Amino acid sequence: MTSSLQLVLAAKELMACLDLSGSRVANKAHLSTGTVSGLVNGRVFPREATFKAFITAGCGQTWEPWHQAWQRAHQDDLHRRPSESLAAEVHEAQSRIEVLEQALAAAAERLAELEERVTAGLDARRTDEAAEREEARRRTDAMDQLLEAVPAPRFAVERWDHRDTGSQPLYDISAVDKFLEEVRTRSNESLLKHLLRTHPGTFRDPGGGQTCGYRAFEVDLYMSQLRLALGIDCPDPNRLPGPARQLRHAQQQSQTGWGVEPATEVAGFSD
Repeated sequence: MTSSLQLVLAAKELMACLDLSGSRVANKAHLSTGTVSGLVNGRVFPREATFKAFITAGCGQTWEPWHQAWQRAHQDDLHRRPSESLAAEVHEAQSRIEVLEQALAAAAERLAELEERVTAGLDARRTDEAAEREEARRRTDAMDQLLEAVPAPRFAVERWDHRDTGSQPLYDISAVDKFLEEVRTRSNESLLKHLLRTHPGTFRDPGGGQTCGYRAFEVDLYMSQLRLALGIDCPDPNRLPGPARQLRHAQQQSQTGWGVEPATEVAGFSD
């Protein structure tokens, strides 16, 4: 026997001739069954002490002839081991490369899926933003058209004398201007309708030492026109407030009262 393979085959034939099982040999030689199995199946080349225990204690044979056989096989194993070791390393490297290639392919697939999802998300976001801009533009256009349908508020400023019980009713300028500012800040028809529905429809008299005020019937007429434009009131002149009907009649007759300053356009509104 000159090779490790021949030594392994001889050891296996010895067990068969003696009708010994691997577990029995392992028990007699005080070796593990895995060690005996690896020895007779050529998975590992046995160390000298292991092979001696296998031959002498396990199989009951004289050591010397088997010792010489082990030495020759050991030399063969030493010459064979570098090439086998290199082949094993190459095989292991190839296996690792295959695993890495599979992992890389899976990662590339996941990356492609993520890119597709990100692209779809960006497209959807751009679509949503475009829709929002278009909706904002439509709301702005609708609000502009709505306000264009309502004449600009031009209220004559008249001197206020609380002692004159016969003077025409006046509204506090700051209260009316505050309401007009709220009208300007409403961004859509729904908010403007809510403002008008919740507003009492009238304003307080001039106070706090004020000497002037807006004509009440002009303000009332503007409020009625604004309500009619929004469809809140029926466009029936008979349903306008009394002062508003008076102003409409006065405008038709082109009449103005004594002591009245010319009507001025309120800042921020235009025809």
